[in-house]
Amino acid sequence: MTSKKNFGGKVIWLGHSAFLIQSPKLVRIALDPWIGNNPKFPRGFDWGKVDVVAASHGHFDHFGEDGIPLLKKTGATFIGIFELALHCGANGVAKVSGMNKGGSQKIEGVDFRMVHAVHS
Repeated sequence: MTSKKNFGGKVIWLGHSAFLIQSPKLVRIALDPWIGNNPKFPRGFDWGKVDVVAASHGHFDHFGEDGIPLLKKTGATFIGIFELALHCGANGVAKVSGMNKGGSQKIEGVDFRMVHAVHS
């Protein structure tokens, strides 16, 4: 687990593409929360308060089966690609905010932008 404090906030790497980001105004963002089979995820890690769960895409090693339980447990808002937002809402997540490539939104005072990424 690595923590950086260069921008007035905090970034904690949780293995693979999973991060916990805390903004300077204490907004906490779980990014690509792959937990269960992530060999680098620190066992016993407590997410604490989570305001937003952001997913780059729905593959098992980015969001998979771990994202929805984390959203339900924390009451966080989901932000990500539109179809994944629909999936979250259909599975009982109360707060979802989908977007498409090129889109941007502000949630909890934090700006999110969906950019193109090449992925297999």
